[in-house]
Amino acid sequence: NFHWQLKKIEKLGVVQAIRDGEFYLKLRPNDRPIRLITHAIQLSAPALEKDWREFASQLLGGRLSMIYEGKPFPEIVSVRNDAENYCLNRGVCAGENGAGPTIGSLWMPVSPNLTGAGHPCQKILSGHKDYVNVVRLTKDGNHACSGSRDRTIKMWEV
Repeated sequence: NFHWQLKKIEKLGVVQAIRDGEFYLKLRPNDRPIRLITHAIQLSAPALEKDWREFASQLLGGRLSMIYEGKPFPEIVSVRNDAENYCLNRGVCAGENGAGPTIGSLWMPVSPNLTGAGHPCQKILSGHKDYVNVVRLTKDGNHACSGSRDRTIKMWEV
């Protein structure tokens, strides 16, 4: 449900939304729609950490395009429709009264141009302020180190 995920991201944060999806997938590992939604949130995390209201735009911008799927899932179509209505209604969820969390209309992409869920890319790590020149995994495979033109080295959990 789009509105439930939106409220979860707003109130608890994007990391908790991802963890909840991963926990659910341990119970139902073959639930492809939930896997796609969780992956879409993972790919959208850098934008959502800055502003949770980007959720609808991220999904409509291609994160839930189902481009890598053989058939459309009704659950995903429903989430996309709810996200589109959310944008068209200026940030008001179905059943809510009054103005939404934004003033004016929300950005609604005309065509999908973001990497879609189901793509081999699992996460987008943000933190460097310039180009990343090198990335190496630790021997145990649990961390990655990246070096950037901004003269910083970052260590990431993978």
